Amino acid sequence: MTARKQLGANGGGFFGANSAHPFENPTPLSNFVQLLALLLTALTGLFYSLAVTGMAQVVFPAQANGSFVIADGRVAGSALIGQSF
Repeated sequence: MTARKQLGANGGGFFGANSAHPFENPTPLSNFVQLLALLLTALTGLFYSLAVTGMAQVVFPAQANGSFVIADGRVAGSALIGQSF
């Protein structure tokens, strides 16, 4: 929670200064931990999404790409929603 207040534009933090107040990060260690948490939150969110998508493409390519029905060289619909073609 403390790392996410850095991302806001509304002032964030207890004193409304986005952790710039000395009481928000009293030591360099707490400042580093907050910076590390902020970076890891962003990186793991990106990398996890990419890894799961890539794994789905490799393991289950037909399901990951959907069930498109192609007619006359273009996508006409989906086989999973009960359309008659």
